[in-house]
Amino acid sequence: MTGPRSGKGDVVLWSSSSHYEDIKRAQGILASVNGNIDMVLSRAINKAVQGVKAEAVRQTTGEYHVKTYEVRQHIEEKKASQHRLQASIVVSGRPIAMSKFKISPRTVPKQAGVKVKDRKKISVTIKRSGPTTQYKHAFLARFRSGHIGLVERTNETTIRGKAKLSQLYSLSIPQMVGRPQTITRLKEVSDERLMQELRRQVDLMLKKGGK
Repeated sequence: MTGPRSGKGDVVLWSSSSHYEDIKRAQGILASVNGNIDMVLSRAINKAVQGVKAEAVRQTTGEYHVKTYEVRQHIEEKKASQHRLQASIVVSGRPIAMSKFKISPRTVPKQAGVKVKDRKKISVTIKRSGPTTQYKHAFLARFRSGHIGLVERTNETTIRGKAKLSQLYSLSIPQMVGRPQTITRLKEVSDERLMQELRRQVDLMLKKGGK
């Protein structure tokens, strides 16, 4: 009951390598201070990672009718450690089912015996500021897994002679998160958050080192 989907796409939202000089500068400042410098710096980098991920979710759910958990589960955090001062955030995933967006009705309506022309039409809205599309020939169907999808009949038939169904898909999370406006905003957040955390950690270690 599943139709073809386009290929999987990955978007690298942020990488600490873009702040290599800032991190090296912080290491230089702390070189004369007793303490685990790399552990402190890894904490600062990971704080930036958290901030970027939270902003990515906020920007995407603010623009599209998509659930927070749907966005979060497609974002992978690769955190820094004291042995590896590198971190990144990667968004991956294929196009998601049309029924994951704002859809009306949300449950499978009982339409047995109802003429096709009189059956409830399915409406879907992808973007919060976008138009609502009504599907004349698509309908909701419940999969064996319990998932409810928006499907259409195809020209192919099953071994029982029934028309095969193809589920409709829309954008992928990488496509939604990868909008130029979102990427620009995430760069601003990452720059601000990382520099703020680096300054804070440097100040803390310098104060401890001066005692």
